[in-house]
Amino acid sequence: MPQTLNSQRGYDDHTDGRLPNIKELASIVELACYDPALNATIFKTAPLSFVWSASPYADFSGSAWGVYFNDGSDYNDYRDYYVNYVRLVRSGQ
Repeated sequence: MPQTLNSQRGYDDHTDGRLPNIKELASIVELACYDPALNATIFKTAPLSFVWSASPYADFSGSAWGVYFNDGSDYNDYRDYYVNYVRLVRSGQ
């Protein structure tokens, strides 16, 4: 998905988007908040659903880690089991 977006016109004039690893994705969780477990001022349109990371699950190659932003928990799931969201981060400056 990021490769397709980057190879075309990019997003907001940037073509260096990538999926964050699970540590990067979990770093935006706001544990003092619930539903969403995010700073709603900064992340105004964040989904309350599962968001994929680029981190594979070590015990099964068909799974990857992600974060449920309704409560901030991290979880691994089958990559093709759900249609879920991604949040791109920038690779460059």
